[in-house]
Amino acid sequence: MPSLSTKKQSFNRSVFIVLGGNVLSQGLIFASSPFLTRLYSPEVFGQLAVFISIVAMINVFTSLKYELALPIERDQKKFLNLVVLCLGILGITTIICTAAVLILGTFFFEKQFAEFLLWLLPLAFLGEGITAITNYYGIHKSKYKDLAILKVNKALFTVGGQAGLHSLQSLGMVAGDVMGRILGGFKLMLKMFMEIRKSSSVISLNEIREVASKYRKFPLISSYSSFINSAGLQLAPILLSAMYSQAEVGLFALAQRVIVSPLSIIGRAVADVFYGTAAKIDAPGDLKQMFIKTSLKLLLVGMIPISILYFAGESLFGLIFGHAWKETGTIIQILSLMYLAQFIVSPLSQTLNILNRQDLQLVWDILRLILTVLPFLAGFLSGYDFYELIKLLGICSVASYVLLYAMIFRVLKKQI
Repeated sequence: MPSLSTKKQSFNRSVFIVLGGNVLSQGLIFASSPFLTRLYSPEVFGQLAVFISIVAMINVFTSLKYELALPIERDQKKFLNLVVLCLGILGITTIICTAAVLILGTFFFEKQFAEFLLWLLPLAFLGEGITAITNYYGIHKSKYKDLAILKVNKALFTVGGQAGLHSLQSLGMVAGDVMGRILGGFKLMLKMFMEIRKSSSVISLNEIREVASKYRKFPLISSYSSFINSAGLQLAPILLSAMYSQAEVGLFALAQRVIVSPLSIIGRAVADVFYGTAAKIDAPGDLKQMFIKTSLKLLLVGMIPISILYFAGESLFGLIFGHAWKETGTIIQILSLMYLAQFIVSPLSQTLNILNRQDLQLVWDILRLILTVLPFLAGFLSGYDFYELIKLLGICSVASYVLLYAMIFRVLKKQI
């Protein structure tokens, strides 16, 4: 049986492998941003931000969150049937998404998005769904090198598409994003399908029904919880677009692109490996110890870039991205504490799924959604300007992440 030190070394090595892929992928996105900000206006970035928010909100239903169970299932036969279940559900939900967009899209998004939303949203939905299944398949198999390649390929196709299609403006910007979602995980996806084909004899309708029942909490609770969670994260650009100009939404979107995305380099790598490793830990005390140590490491790492950007963000953004984007630095200063809290807590949020406490996750998701909507309601009623509303949004977001951390810690403490 591997010792604790051996497990620690394996965990750290896996983190660095995934981290390397994330660094390269987000490095490509970051490095391309000064170039893209000179090809596209803040208004186009604002439109992309709203599109991405819509995709993120509906993508939680791609496989009804059954993919989250893939790293947990230890029986290989049941695991393969669970993969097939996820793929089957994705096929059905993609058809439903396509029909819904064709029927409803014109009515709700005709003003800003009918030109490309009607045709590209279902493709983005399918691409993100297959990538999610592939990602959790890779986590189960501990294929961290392939996961790193997935991240890099996704960034390459996204940036390449957006740069190559810049003459199409909004359509080109969104099409590049869709290309990254569909083609990024192609290599690992082929490995997944090849394994399914080789092991087709163990796949049966009865086994699929069994795993569907075994993990029914994921669609019954986690899917709705994730939708509410995603709404809490993604509503901001949509509501900002309704209340302020597309240019201001674009400034906010650039902050997300070059701050949240780079921070998620580490956060996503830690989250994937933490989930895959923690799911195999049987002793509650060991899980609590890993949770605390991981959160402290994230705090120490996150404080460095956040502090630099807080004090020098405005001048740096004007210099790197052009004068039109200078005010993005102001937005980052206002939201710096929110970015730090998100960086620490988000990678650890899957702990509640590991502990089978999806009910608490749902409670927090609802509370966070309320705390996200409240600033916009207050801003609308009180006539706040753009920066006043952003400040209130940051305060409410920090409160929500502190609450989630406290909830997870309390559950871990009770398990001992």
